[in-house]
Amino acid sequence: MQGRVVAVVAVVMLVVGASVTYGWLALRPPAPETTTVTHLNVGNILFMQVGSGLYYADEVTAQTVVPADGNSYFTNKSITFYGVTFTTVCPTSLVGCPGGTNGTAQTTEGTPGAYAKVTIQFPDGKRETIFGSVGFQVFATYVSNHSDPTAGVAFEYIQATKSYRVFLLVTPYTLPQQGV
Repeated sequence: MQGRVVAVVAVVMLVVGASVTYGWLALRPPAPETTTVTHLNVGNILFMQVGSGLYYADEVTAQTVVPADGNSYFTNKSITFYGVTFTTVCPTSLVGCPGGTNGTAQTTEGTPGAYAKVTIQFPDGKRETIFGSVGFQVFATYVSNHSDPTAGVAFEYIQATKSYRVFLLVTPYTLPQQGV
């Protein structure tokens, strides 16, 4: 009889333990997606592979301010790379951001850590605004939904110097034909 009680208790413990484990696994927040960035130098051209996409890359760290908290921005407001123009969107109250503008696509007030908001103008005249947190991760990469080309910005945190490297990204694309 005592053996049966022990066996029943063991089965109950196994069922309860499995239920608790399943519930914990089902309810816990998903792990953040990781972005793998590979730097490739071919001659004088820098490429970055971000996920499955291959991009021309231009390091613009020297022209970018990335604070510990607040809005990141280009010191000369806009940078054109491979026919795509990247323009930072800043609140008018941000000191140092050239031509600060009130963006309406997404509010950045109260966002913890560093963040970036960039409007991208493509060779076909279309525009898209990307926004995202820069802090709290080694690679923060934000790319457009636009295709031919797709463009974006990558922030790489350098632990040793507690600073960021910043890259503009543009996929190879078909150049618009003139006069056809």
